[in-house]
Amino acid sequence: MLQLALMAMLRQERRQILQNNHINNRDIFIFRWRISQVLCEAPRKWGGLTDVELLIRAYLLGYQNNELEQDFLKGKPHNVYTAIIEEVMTDLVNRHIARKEEEKIPYGDREMSRYTSGPALNELGCRGVTRIGLGDPETYNRLFPVKIGTG
Repeated sequence: MLQLALMAMLRQERRQILQNNHINNRDIFIFRWRISQVLCEAPRKWGGLTDVELLIRAYLLGYQNNELEQDFLKGKPHNVYTAIIEEVMTDLVNRHIARKEEEKIPYGDREMSRYTSGPALNELGCRGVTRIGLGDPETYNRLFPVKIGTG
């Protein structure tokens, strides 16, 4: 019970950081869609991508801010990039689009998570992500429904 309360509190804090930085549901969808593509494009031999690599490879220039990126890389608390990647990757794991590895990777003052593509990103799933394009969150939600607690 305590763990659920802590998770809810952290989620609320993350949502507040996103709101304070004017990141809305559409922005989160854009990251979710692009990171799904990045996971499809990444060769399996890479063994997964860290949260930092996913953010960089998403190459969403409209969301880049050098000062905030440096804060993210240095592990500063309450950073908008940390909030974005946690929000997006939690959703992608729940949809079985991504798998989060248990082991953390130390990087300066922060620990990075590593992600691999999940079972939903098979050949058909990757074609679907590419085909639906940026403007269609409803089709994305039908293609990849949330499956909390089933993986």
